Amino acid sequence: MRVIRILSLSGLAFVIALVSLDMAHSQETAASLLKQGFGAIESGRLVLAREKLKDVLKVDPGNYQALVILGQLEMIDLAGPDRAKRMLDSERYFLSACVAQPQRPEADLGLAQLCYDTGYFMKGDRYARTAQAVDPGSYEAFCLIGQRLLDSGNYTGALDLYSRGLKHYGFDAYFTERRYLAAARGGLDPQWIVIIPSGGEGNFVLQLPRYPDFYLLREYRSLAGSTPDAGRHYALPMFTFKHCPREVVPPSPYRDLYEAYLRASVDDPRLYRRLRSELDRLRTEARKVVAKVEGKEEKGKALYNWLKTKMLKKYDVKEGLLAQDLLEKKRYASLNASILYTLLARELGLPVEGVIGYGHAFSEMAYGKREIRIELIAEPRFGVAEKEGFDIGWWDQFKILSRPAASGGLRDSARYRLMGRISPRKLTAYQFLNAHAYNLGKIAEQFKEEVDYKKTLEEMIVKNNREAATRLAALESRYQREPKKRASLMERTKQRFAAENRKLQREIEKIDYKLERERTKYLQKKGVDLIKKARSLAPHVEEFVERQEQANVIMAEADVRPAVDALKGRRTTRRLLEKKLSEELTDRELEKRLSGRQSAFVDDIQERIDAIESEIRAIQAQGTRSWTAERAEWLKAVDRLTKALKELPCSDKIRKRLESFCWTAARLAERYGDTETVDA
Repeated sequence: MRVIRILSLSGLAFVIALVSLDMAHSQETAASLLKQGFGAIESGRLVLAREKLKDVLKVDPGNYQALVILGQLEMIDLAGPDRAKRMLDSERYFLSACVAQPQRPEADLGLAQLCYDTGYFMKGDRYARTAQAVDPGSYEAFCLIGQRLLDSGNYTGALDLYSRGLKHYGFDAYFTERRYLAAARGGLDPQWIVIIPSGGEGNFVLQLPRYPDFYLLREYRSLAGSTPDAGRHYALPMFTFKHCPREVVPPSPYRDLYEAYLRASVDDPRLYRRLRSELDRLRTEARKVVAKVEGKEEKGKALYNWLKTKMLKKYDVKEGLLAQDLLEKKRYASLNASILYTLLARELGLPVEGVIGYGHAFSEMAYGKREIRIELIAEPRFGVAEKEGFDIGWWDQFKILSRPAASGGLRDSARYRLMGRISPRKLTAYQFLNAHAYNLGKIAEQFKEEVDYKKTLEEMIVKNNREAATRLAALESRYQREPKKRASLMERTKQRFAAENRKLQREIEKIDYKLERERTKYLQKKGVDLIKKARSLAPHVEEFVERQEQANVIMAEADVRPAVDALKGRRTTRRLLEKKLSEELTDRELEKRLSGRQSAFVDDIQERIDAIESEIRAIQAQGTRSWTAERAEWLKAVDRLTKALKELPCSDKIRKRLESFCWTAARLAERYGDTETVDA
């Protein structure tokens, strides 16, 4: 018995040793496959990455990293045709990861982001809270929940969350910037001194301007000291945040800010020389005026009074946007005047900066511990005397700021976001947006008659819809006892009004197309160049980046507009023919049952069916013939967005639009048998 027992224990030990060796081999294989999957992701080969990570799960079904990354990969293209399957697969991977390691937050964060992307916000909030409960110190959880609070308008909650994040992490550039943003958007008055909890006994204090993008700027990086990766952009959800390289910013072509101020408005060299001569004369005269006064505050006030008396004659938000409007016509808008005052004041040694608000700009001078607000549009019609715009009180400034907004303010396309106090260089960069808005306004004025006619057409559509509803209600009431007649009359009424609305809608589309074509020509010729020049002066202003994104997307959509319209026209015609064909096939089957297969009526119906099928084949052949020209339009748009993405590599908007265009062009090429384009 003793011998048998010993032999049994030896056999068991041998089996355990074999299993242990097999498990070690499996772990080694899984690690190797996981490494290959990561390499495929880094090189952009997502299909290969999916295969490698699925192989990891075959070896190790509970591998947490493979499950979470597969869930993230399935989230990449939720806009495709297999959206539902991808969403379910992504959720399945994340839930499996939660079961495998419930003590880690990444899978819950992935589920939260999936719910947010697909519109299940309350469910996403629950997963996000679970992730933070699992790991209260999760940096990604702080970022995701904070962004959700900002997006939903809960600025107080976001402010509290980012404050707790700063207590946990000490000084963090991203949390500090988000905390400031939450305060600004929530209507709070952000402190001039940002007190950043350091996690220790003392606090780290940093002097910042209002509403900063300071963590991207060189001077604030030096102030922040050992800020961890201050220029980083963040994307969720990931184990570690993806680093996005800074955009390719063209070098500034301007020697000084006066030149930039004039070049934003002027292309003609002769006009530039004339305006530059006038501007230099004003600079000389301003130095003489201020030289007679002692003290910074008095100098700033003297400059203000002189400028209001000498140059700022008429406030005009339509014809006062450009430099020549101010220098030659004495008409001005808030930004135009604020740039001139700020540049002159800085040249005279005064500590003046610009302040950007919603559709408004003014200047501000630091004087001791207080800020002197300089309102260049202070006039009697705004409730403040013309000479009282210097060191203006808060209530008077509120009245001035509210009146331009109520009376139209700047043009809609020139409404800036709230930036706060900014440097003269950044303030001058906004003049390019003023010129851009002025040019777009001129295009709109050229099409004023068409725009008014479009409004009339839209009103006619609304009127038709109301009349159709009234007619249908009357028919419903009148023919209650005659359901067949009622259904026939109601169908004819719907078709008649729908046909009228389609005709009106086609007229509206023609007007939109003309206006879009002119705007696209302007963007290609001048608009994008103005935005790029603004970025060359102030590279890290997100508004300039967004304007450039928007312009490139508009031009790309204009490139494919003819192809899209042709495709829609063929699709609409084909659907109508297919509907008619279905009706004829039904009639043929009924007629066969009633009259027999050799009836003359059956032959007539068959002739109509053959004619309709011939038209459908003709439409398909037309699409094949037109594809050569349409392919060139799609590829032109793809090429445009590809170049734009090289300049703006962090742009999710351009990337998603490019993916959409590529996907659509590839599917169309497959339909028409163009394998060359599909492979490309």
